[in-house]
Amino acid sequence: MLISRQVVSSFILVGLSALFVVGCGGGGKKEDSTITTDVPVVIQPPTQSSGTIELGPVKGATVSIQALDGYTLSTAITDDKGYFSVDTDDLKSSIESYNTDLKFVKVVSTGGIDTDPNDDGIIVESEQIEVKGNVSGIVPIATLYETSSYRINFISTALMTILEDITEISDEQLAYIIKRLGVPDINQDGKINIDDLTAYNIYEDSSLAETSLRESFLEYIHSGNKETQKLFIEELKYEVGFTRPLVTKNNEKYAVSLSKTHTENTIFYGIAIDQNNPSFEQYDGEELILNYNTAIFYQECSESYGCYKLQKIFFYEDTYYPEFDYDYVKDNYSELQTIIVDLDKSRANHNEVSENREQTELDIQALNDQISLLEAKVNSI
Repeated sequence: MLISRQVVSSFILVGLSALFVVGCGGGGKKEDSTITTDVPVVIQPPTQSSGTIELGPVKGATVSIQALDGYTLSTAITDDKGYFSVDTDDLKSSIESYNTDLKFVKVVSTGGIDTDPNDDGIIVESEQIEVKGNVSGIVPIATLYETSSYRINFISTALMTILEDITEISDEQLAYIIKRLGVPDINQDGKINIDDLTAYNIYEDSSLAETSLRESFLEYIHSGNKETQKLFIEELKYEVGFTRPLVTKNNEKYAVSLSKTHTENTIFYGIAIDQNNPSFEQYDGEELILNYNTAIFYQECSESYGCYKLQKIFFYEDTYYPEFDYDYVKDNYSELQTIIVDLDKSRANHNEVSENREQTELDIQALNDQISLLEAKVNSI
């Protein structure tokens, strides 16, 4: 919700004065009048950075805006609709005095009342639940300074739980985890990243992320059962895998870097050539260089919870496939690419047709849907 901005203007006007000077010897001479007008002084109200805490709307919660290392930059209290705001100038001053290089902050809500636990939009006092756990999320500094409101909910809390004590994070790693959670392109800008999560409206949007987290994870936040909440996310890591690969192409080779979700975890990796079983070793953080027709297997391991899902990428000619089926990709790559090329040609032909525009657009959409499905299939194997 946008915080209303009341502009108070104060105008200072100096009155007009006409000066008459009487000369000597002869009649008096009237001098030109001089008019002086000061520029109006406009007093701007403080700019507000606002957000919403929502499981349903959480009222009466204490909100702390913190650096990723936990240093508190500002605090606020949510109103009956879960809204809160802080003075942007004060927030900027706190950030600049602490660390001018901050790119992200975490927003942590403690306590309060979930006024609509079943998210049906109807507030019934007897159904309201005390929130004993924390609701939290990561927000870019740039978003804090914008006038639009950002949202913190149980999906953003899952992201925070996955990253645990990470004090440095990149846009790419955030985007990778958000995609893996199942958050869609909320702002419809053609990419999925942290902006989609901060815009996610529990009442208006739906996603795989919300469906998978609502039943159990939300209950753990209500009850404040941090250990069970943590175990839920650990189980999710076994099933999904959130270790982010950064892949860049360099001539006929690929460079791969891996980012772990916890500073104390360890990543092990192995490189397979011609379907030979890889030999695993500990990842030291350096960039790995891979040739065409090779595969990398990697797995993040925790001393407390063991090793998570084994993740993999197959590099076949000039394309790479995360979570591949080696034999399927190798045997069907040429056929799948041919089908996509043929569909692209058909789509180009349709673009030239103008006799029946409406029918043509429907045909093109059908072809686009087929292309998207095939491309998704190629990228998912």
